Amino acid sequence: MIKYVYEIDYPPRGKDTYLEWVRSIADALQAPAELRRLASYDNVYPATPHRVVEFTFDSPQDAARYFDRKEIRLILQAELPTHSANIRIKVLALRDDYIKAAVAATAGHQARPELVQRRSESGAGPRHSQVARSQRPGSARK
Repeated sequence: MIKYVYEIDYPPRGKDTYLEWVRSIADALQAPAELRRLASYDNVYPATPHRVVEFTFDSPQDAARYFDRKEIRLILQAELPTHSANIRIKVLALRDDYIKAAVAATAGHQARPELVQRRSESGAGPRHSQVARSQRPGSARK
């Protein structure tokens, strides 16, 4: 998995204009089939970068096909610089050094058989998040 991370600073007093522009180009950025995931984050703190945008692809070849599209090049190379103050780009490859997400997805039900049992006893049963929330350590039990 390949991730292109765009670190973007809003121009001075330009956040609202930037966000309006993003809404106008979001469909075009998300349309190509090569793109697996597109996510954006605002910095919680008043620091740079103000925003991070992640483009996720299955392979470097998919990323190359995506960024070679005329409509994507126009948005990212011509329009983005006019709507931002600073842009930094990082290209990252996913590694398996840390595997908590993969383990947590399967271990949650193995370590908590009561969740599986409740689901099977009552059909659909309570949603996992409802049960898990009520059984967190330190949470009030009713």
